[in-house]
Amino acid sequence: MKQRLVAVIYNPHAGTLLQHADKSFEEFIYQLTQSNNLVDIHAIQFSASKLADIQQQVIEQQYDEVWAAGGDGTIISVAKMLKETNIPLGIIPGGTMNLLARDLGFSLDLTQAVYQLIDSTPGYIDVAQLNDESFFCIANIGLSTRLTETREALRQQPGWIRWPRVAFETIKNMFVYPPLKIRVVTPDSEINIRTRALSVSNNPLGESIGLIPERYHLNKGLLGIYITRSRSLWTLPKLVLKFINGSWKQDTDILDIETPKADIYIDTHRTMKVMIDGELHKLAPPYHFHVRPNALNILKPNVPQKRDL
Repeated sequence: MKQRLVAVIYNPHAGTLLQHADKSFEEFIYQLTQSNNLVDIHAIQFSASKLADIQQQVIEQQYDEVWAAGGDGTIISVAKMLKETNIPLGIIPGGTMNLLARDLGFSLDLTQAVYQLIDSTPGYIDVAQLNDESFFCIANIGLSTRLTETREALRQQPGWIRWPRVAFETIKNMFVYPPLKIRVVTPDSEINIRTRALSVSNNPLGESIGLIPERYHLNKGLLGIYITRSRSLWTLPKLVLKFINGSWKQDTDILDIETPKADIYIDTHRTMKVMIDGELHKLAPPYHFHVRPNALNILKPNVPQKRDL
């Protein structure tokens, strides 16, 4: 079997890359793969300002695969860089949430994820689009953007300070974040509603347990749109508990829509913050969403990680 030439583009500032190793990431990846005859690894440090140079290097060296090690922002940047090459993208989960790696079936342990990448197969998944921005997992409007701001502001704080503060801000904003008046237009319907939290996922969310449930399919060509009805101050706290126990889909306070495209209008002309795969963007409404079916060539583990649900 021919040895695969692999570029591993890693972000040295990713939050969890070094928490699982007592050495630099380059040392970690080389030592992990040096005795393996299936892959020939070449580590490249990620830099947003040097993506054009990295792209040229990847093309000139004729890499068979490119693995991205970092958070969702790093993965999106590397995927955009590979857009015209059709080189398969592999993911080493080094961010905070690692949603795409999780939904593909990768372990969130760095060592096990690398072993899964060595034993993986290329395949295609959908890519969602919000105006000019691509995303692989989820876009949020409303309350969660405020919480992301808090998390980013406290990024340099130790966990024992950061997470209690984030929890406090989460609880506080559930009661004080103002509702938005929105209109959602799909090919089949038009809905007017008041909400404090709206999420659009690249393919629908499953009924698993967690604040962001797993997606069981990544190439159905559909968006999942989830809107909380702003009925009372207790709506969001109640829904959080239902996400934790996995019963959220049965709650009548969540409007659940599956559609290939949607336009979302908000009763404001000002630029708003939208969270796209964990990164905050300033975008002015309206927001136009659609799915690009099978638009990303990505490595999938031959033996997916089993998870307790």
